[in-house]
Amino acid sequence: MAKYKRQKVKRYRRSFYSRGTRIKKGIGIVVLVLAVLGNARYYLHQERAVSRFFTQRSYALYVVHYPVLLLTALLLTERTTLPAALTYLLTLLIGFGATLGLSEIIRRIPGIRWLVLGIRKEKKA
Repeated sequence: MAKYKRQKVKRYRRSFYSRGTRIKKGIGIVVLVLAVLGNARYYLHQERAVSRFFTQRSYALYVVHYPVLLLTALLLTERTTLPAALTYLLTLLIGFGATLGLSEIIRRIPGIRWLVLGIRKEKKA
């Protein structure tokens, strides 16, 4: 029987860029991230009515959003034959609205508010 000679596999370097180019790109990315974070802090660090609204309801939104998204996605995937992209979009829109609505309902009913969120009394401002 003839012995077959193993052919050598051509190996490529890990990166097609030189070391200097990789360092320059890395520094550029770090500078870009710092610039975006600095601008975001400057322009978005203001208290507005929307930010106050979501800050006051953040825990309720956190508790409610996941079951709402799961139920919405389950109903849309099992009951309809929509394309995946449309299902994702509808889940996002319906889930956002339903989460806001359900969290408001839960916050306004004292017994349910205490059971779901653990908040006993609504603080008067």
